[in-house]
Amino acid sequence: MVCIRRSWVLVLVALSMLRVSLLSCEERIAVVIELTGMIDLGKADLVERTLRSAAESGAEAVVLLVDTDGGILDPTRRIVNSIVGSGMLTIGYVPPQGRALSAGAYILLSTKYAAMAPDTIVGACEPRPPDPKVVNAMEKWMESIANARGRNRTALSLMVKENLVMTSEEAAKSGVIDLVASDTHELLKALNITVDRILYIRPDAKSTLLSLVGNPITAWILTVLGGLILLVGLTHPTFIGEGVGLTLILLGIYGLGIVSGGVVPALLALIGVITMLFELKTGHGINALVGVGLACLGLLLLYSGQPLLKPRSSLVAVSLLSFFFAGVVGFYMHKIRQVLLKKEKLLDYKAQLLGKEGEVREDIEPYKTGVVLVEAELWSAKAKRPVTIRSGERVRVVGVEGLTLIVEKVQ
Repeated sequence: MVCIRRSWVLVLVALSMLRVSLLSCEERIAVVIELTGMIDLGKADLVERTLRSAAESGAEAVVLLVDTDGGILDPTRRIVNSIVGSGMLTIGYVPPQGRALSAGAYILLSTKYAAMAPDTIVGACEPRPPDPKVVNAMEKWMESIANARGRNRTALSLMVKENLVMTSEEAAKSGVIDLVASDTHELLKALNITVDRILYIRPDAKSTLLSLVGNPITAWILTVLGGLILLVGLTHPTFIGEGVGLTLILLGIYGLGIVSGGVVPALLALIGVITMLFELKTGHGINALVGVGLACLGLLLLYSGQPLLKPRSSLVAVSLLSFFFAGVVGFYMHKIRQVLLKKEKLLDYKAQLLGKEGEVREDIEPYKTGVVLVEAELWSAKAKRPVTIRSGERVRVVGVEGLTLIVEKVQ
């Protein structure tokens, strides 16, 4: 009995040693997520999926490289919530020559350890426009992040109330961040995190598509452009234009819903497109300009609804896009109207030709067609009665069969 017990003990010891040996052979990985450019839906999706995968695979830490001027509020909240609730060791880091402004500051400061490269900056979190209710709400959110991570609450509050911006050295001295590091390797070493490999995660196809659709300007362009393509498709015998146009409109509406949190900008963009359609009836250009104006107003509302999205540099792009679309819409409305008028004229040619007189250019024989000149155009023609009408004689149109005129000789 004693021998059996000793055997079991030896087996358990051997199994435990085997487990330790296997664990020691596992590769220790630090996952690095690059968050550059505008914080949008694609970035939020990328961070959420990466944090889940890192937790499941047992990664040592997740480093978020933050280099942004701001972004959209809802994706920023999602990123912060996923960081706080992930259970992973999260590290925020502003790389050399980078900056964590507005939405980027919330993300950086919500991580377990916040670090910055020398001569980088963080802050500028005042909402735009600075509505008192929004400012108070964003300030409380920032204070909750400070309390959760043990950061300088006063400094973080001033980033929201007074648009405070701090250098990496100032942020480290005042307790806003934890340390200053020149690169990722120095950062991990300073935090006593040893890894065998650093895995860099970049946006994939899904997150790229979500970023594209969720961009305010892109969503606006998709909606307006989809309406124009749909309009062109209605004048074409195939259904390609309608399919492409409706697809772009749906993507645009989806994007507008993402970035706006409401339906008003989407409705304004669609009303603008509908107003442009009336240009086909009038042709004087006013409806096209009004339609573009309404669509542009919807785009501006998208920015006003995003307190963490800094519109300074984008306003120039918005203005240029507005003028560009005004010109494009006006040009295409004019061309489409010309096509429709020509088509309408062509469809109504029977009524226009009846009773008109013309001249025979090629003899019309009984039961055979000749050629006549009517209304400055050459037409195939045949006689109403089985008679011969010679070239140069005058005829009158008494009927139309397809593209062949039925004529009789003018006495």
